[in-house]
Amino acid sequence: MSGSKNKYKLTKFDFKPLKIEDEKIGEDLWKLLEDLRCHLTIDNRSFIYTLRKGFKTNYRSGPRWIDEFAPKIGSPKIQVSWMIHDANYEGYLTQQMADNLLFHMLVAGELPNFNARIIYLGLQIFGGFRYKNSADSPYIEFEQKIIPPVDPVSGEKRTATLGSSIETPITFEHDDKKTCEKQLIKIAKEHNFDYHQKDLDAYFD
Repeated sequence: MSGSKNKYKLTKFDFKPLKIEDEKIGEDLWKLLEDLRCHLTIDNRSFIYTLRKGFKTNYRSGPRWIDEFAPKIGSPKIQVSWMIHDANYEGYLTQQMADNLLFHMLVAGELPNFNARIIYLGLQIFGGFRYKNSADSPYIEFEQKIIPPVDPVSGEKRTATLGSSIETPITFEHDDKKTCEKQLIKIAKEHNFDYHQKDLDAYFD
């Protein structure tokens, strides 16, 4: 994992219900028995998911020997991490961002950093075979938000790398960089914060 990925910080990992209700429907397949809502914030971006009842997942992919590094299902946080990664692989985020987000979610779920890194590297090598680019699942609702930085004391502009207390809804089309840039520039003007090209480049390197 590159150094630029390591600097990211997952500051919010909330989901409901806290106990996942699922049903095994195949040798390596489960489906949700009720809706799951998950809200994640990493740096200045928030991701909000609703996985609808009937959403199918195999949780952690791969042969059984990988159990040595990461559980097939695991704790609720790790369980949700696998499901969100499955959802992202439907094309709601780029593969790179989906894998990077999974890494941070697994660490937040108390999987050792080294183990999470093994999973990340495996996905970078083999995950492309499973990645789709449709983003049209009837079982997934997805929204992104950009968090414009505002100095809570002076109200002066800050760059997007310094954190914030405001969330502004924004929808990106298939995580396309040009679309993101146009919308971020517009939002920066509307909410009085500085937008720098490097802040966007960090997500697409």
